Amino acid sequence: AEVSFDWQTGYPATINDAAAVDVARATVSTHFGEDQMIELDTPLMGSEDFSFLLEKVPGAYVLIGNGDSSGLHTTTYDFHDAILERGAKYFYYLAKDSLV
Repeated sequence: AEVSFDWQTGYPATINDAAAVDVARATVSTHFGEDQMIELDTPLMGSEDFSFLLEKVPGAYVLIGNGDSSGLHTTTYDFHDAILERGAKYFYYLAKDSLV
């Protein structure tokens, strides 16, 4: 018996730059409070388009919580609109603090 297969690589690993993580951490701590940040104990296994950017430019992939709800890729997921303002403020402060 003979078997053949076509191996296709998928997405690269999403690996954060330590300095970029420090900037993201400082932004949350300074503008929202350290109690608003949860650092994961183990890496996530999901793939992400952002990993292609991280191969070229140092950065940090962060998650912005959306409160208690069903998982994102479920039929019962409910997006909490109130998080939009908080998310916009996070990225505003991240850019402002990084440029100053």
